[in-house]
Amino acid sequence: MCTLLDILATKGTGAVAIAPHATLHEAARAMHDLGIGSLVVGSAQAPVGLLSERDLVRRLAVDRHAGDVTVQQVMGPVVEVDGEADSAYCLHLMTERRLRHFLVFSQGSPVGIVSIGDLVKAHIDEQHRAIAELDSYLHSRPSAAVAG
Repeated sequence: MCTLLDILATKGTGAVAIAPHATLHEAARAMHDLGIGSLVVGSAQAPVGLLSERDLVRRLAVDRHAGDVTVQQVMGPVVEVDGEADSAYCLHLMTERRLRHFLVFSQGSPVGIVSIGDLVKAHIDEQHRAIAELDSYLHSRPSAAVAG
């Protein structure tokens, strides 16, 4: 089973932060321009929340003037997870808590954000590796002579 640090080693580390007083319009523009789905609210070293595309859409769905609402009014909680955490456990935790992003910490410092999509991809990749290993094992064994 892979860890969150394993996923970040492939995906890349780091997270983009936005000030709590920034508007949702500014946050949406940053996510769009950077091609990302979430922002750390506050600073990477002192996060106070997470803002996801889902948070934006939910607010905009009920308030067409939400572009001027501040990020702090809409952000979700920071869910901190240790980088050594098992990806399967984290996938379960995200599903159970209906979350889409975790802020990953290593040695007390934030190192990146992992999404539910990252966890699903890692899980599928692990299954493909296991299938390939089993296939290789089965095809590398000499055929047993069948006595008749």
